[in-house]
Amino acid sequence: MAVMLKALADTGFYNSEYLQHLPRSAAHAKLAAFAKARETGVSLTQPVARQQALHYYIPPGGLSGVWDYVVQNLRAPEFFDLADPVLLINAKNMKTMFREDTPQKLIQSFHARWESKTVFPNRSSEGTASTPHVYLWRQKCLEHIQSKFKMDVPRDGMKVSPYPWALLNDVGSMTLEPGKRHPLRFAGLIYSQFYSSTKEILDAAKTYPFADQSLEGLAVDPSLHKEWQREAKHFGCKWSAQKARQTYGSSKLRVAEGLTSALSKSFGVREEHRMTIDLLLQIGKHMEARGLINQPLACPTFQTSPHRYPPFLAIPTHIAIEYLRANVNKFAFGFEYSLVKDGGKTISPAAGQMALMFLQFLRASYQGFPVRRTPGMWIDISQPNNEPPRHGMGLQYTLAHRGYGFLQQHKIAWDTWLLRA
Repeated sequence: MAVMLKALADTGFYNSEYLQHLPRSAAHAKLAAFAKARETGVSLTQPVARQQALHYYIPPGGLSGVWDYVVQNLRAPEFFDLADPVLLINAKNMKTMFREDTPQKLIQSFHARWESKTVFPNRSSEGTASTPHVYLWRQKCLEHIQSKFKMDVPRDGMKVSPYPWALLNDVGSMTLEPGKRHPLRFAGLIYSQFYSSTKEILDAAKTYPFADQSLEGLAVDPSLHKEWQREAKHFGCKWSAQKARQTYGSSKLRVAEGLTSALSKSFGVREEHRMTIDLLLQIGKHMEARGLINQPLACPTFQTSPHRYPPFLAIPTHIAIEYLRANVNKFAFGFEYSLVKDGGKTISPAAGQMALMFLQFLRASYQGFPVRRTPGMWIDISQPNNEPPRHGMGLQYTLAHRGYGFLQQHKIAWDTWLLRA
């Protein structure tokens, strides 16, 4: 795995457009493959495979050169047991593909298809910048895009889901989903989403660090853990504090390896639209009529953008990664300290509340996160239907006024480690 990843990066056949979607290192790939099993603290009735197969598609243009590089490097002394590798190709359900009347026609048909699929021209891809960068959508640009989806239709039901990136207000992701009455829905648009590929640093087949709900059980006093186990059995689940701690430790290890191995890569922004095939064909006809169908799709840059600024921020990768690392470490410390503040053998209700708060912020510290759909983080004070007031961390104010999801001073009594009502 290490030799293959090095070959893909060093041969120059694939630029950062492709490399950003691949594992950053062999160690990171191994942690991602085991993430589903190791970072799921509650065992359900249906067992989870200990190791998952993660699949990545590599365009064929440079495979011949990459394979030559792999073969050459495996002749080094440290890879002596792997030298002279052989590619084995397995295929099934080919009965109709090569069905012919005579053996001669069968052989000719096979060779013709074999040559068309396995002989690839060697070509060089464009190089990447000397300094890797992370690209992030500007929030103002996303709001401008959102305004273009508005149409003069009453109650169109447009669902807008913003995701501030790593607790920052000025960059983030967004999903737009037209309602049933929206003209775009009738035209065939299902949804549109805009996000940064930095999500792939720590996304292991939809398993994200610290996301497992079993971690919340660690914030409960240990005297209640057996009761938690008994209750879990009623739902066909198994929970244990030891497994939850292992889940947390595995998440920390994967974050550390993922961020470290991402320092040398660039990560771009993506714009995706899910639509019906009819809408896609209509778009193709309009592009052809305007003479755009054969033009390469180019992302606006600082030099080519007709506006003062392009729709994204470009930040050197090492700065963005170290910011994420500091963010994670800060909230991880708060979570861990809350668990041991009272000596480790007991957890007070106040410390448990602090631990849950830090855990929620930890989940938002490294990715685009729906803070607006998390009332405990988003609201300041809410009092619906004359009920007792509900207090949150008030990110709706700190994000807007400070640009970052700071913890408001008056919300926490730091000297006693207590959330204030």
